[in-house]
Amino acid sequence: MVTVKFKYRDAMSNWEWREQSCYVRNVAECKRIYGLGTDCEYQIISVEGEEEYERRTHSRPLSPYERTRNAVYATGNKWAIENWNATH
Repeated sequence: MVTVKFKYRDAMSNWEWREQSCYVRNVAECKRIYGLGTDCEYQIISVEGEEEYERRTHSRPLSPYERTRNAVYATGNKWAIENWNATH
């Protein structure tokens, strides 16, 4: 498990930088949960548990299917998630 500190900005924050942290298995999971990189800019500030971070940063890029799925889940919209699960 790692603690990832990051900052992001998007239309919802009026393009002002906001800081956030999450405690997850790896950085990729944090990006997936928070939808980082989809319709927002982000910067990773720090990662505690660096060995896990180093292992995960060399993984393959996400496919269009995975990016779309992550975006749907990041919205938290129950109906959108149900629709995604039913059609994919």
